[in-house]
Amino acid sequence: MPTYSGDWNDWWADGVGSTPAATKIYRNAQRRYHVGQLLATPAEKQLPTAAAIRHQLMLYAEHTWGYSSSVSEPWNTMVNELSFRKAAFATQASVLANNYLNQQLLYDYHMATPRANRHKTYKVINPHDRAVDVPAVLNFEYPELLEGHRMSDALLPYLEVVDLQTGATVPRQIAGTPRAYEVTITAHLAPKETRRYAIRLGKNAAVDSRYLGFARGTEGVRDIAHSGVASDLVIETDDYECRLDGTIGIASLTDKSTGRSLLREDALVPAFYGVYEVTPVKTDPCNERRRMGRNRKGNGVQRSLSQLTDIRTIADGPIYQTVVLDFSLTGT
Repeated sequence: MPTYSGDWNDWWADGVGSTPAATKIYRNAQRRYHVGQLLATPAEKQLPTAAAIRHQLMLYAEHTWGYSSSVSEPWNTMVNELSFRKAAFATQASVLANNYLNQQLLYDYHMATPRANRHKTYKVINPHDRAVDVPAVLNFEYPELLEGHRMSDALLPYLEVVDLQTGATVPRQIAGTPRAYEVTITAHLAPKETRRYAIRLGKNAAVDSRYLGFARGTEGVRDIAHSGVASDLVIETDDYECRLDGTIGIASLTDKSTGRSLLREDALVPAFYGVYEVTPVKTDPCNERRRMGRNRKGNGVQRSLSQLTDIRTIADGPIYQTVVLDFSLTGT
């Protein structure tokens, strides 16, 4: 019998691919439900709320996206209703999953809701049956006080994180968000382990030992390469090295344990570049779609690749480094 190889055109994926905003909410609800199930007691796993979450998740993931006239009559009331109802399944799953997880954290783990004088002690929980070595984020909101002080940028260097089980301070990295400070640590947890941490103000300010004054000019730009200063074009961990390029973005991604590149050498487009394709409508939308057959595009497809416009380091500390690659892309 004849055999074929290549990509299978998964048409059912076109629906979920057309609603990325709602799908993001759905995926987060999935994760929260999964964590909730890992933390739940046998009785909590059987709560009606858990079944309701699964029901809403199933209805969003079910293959129907839109109405049969969504291409020919996008203004049709039935088309619009189904679009909003589909997003509503993800929204309801999110609401139920958040409540399900929060109820467990409140009653089983004694989570405290935000208030001005809340103690800055935290529980970091490993819900898995395996050991984990992962970043953990300790939040406190701007209206909250730390040892009677309203937190400010001047106090941030004095902020310490203490492991309450060992009394040792642990490396931390701080970032501001629109409503809170995020203090990130690396948590080393055994299966099902819970560790307690506290945030306090230390006597000495933390200093980034990698900073070398002569490597940064008066303009505040690190434009001299030096082994003691992190490069904006290199992201490196114990396991991987990623090198960036001002033209193509990600130039290389290497697994240090094997020395093997994780990028395809025969790729026609650089890694993570956006590709925008549009087939001009020369007849009408429905007939143009029929002319494609099993293809994802027509013969007269117009294809555009994204263009890299900037590379920016927005965070660089002992726990993580964040580099933003800005692109422009036709159609987006």
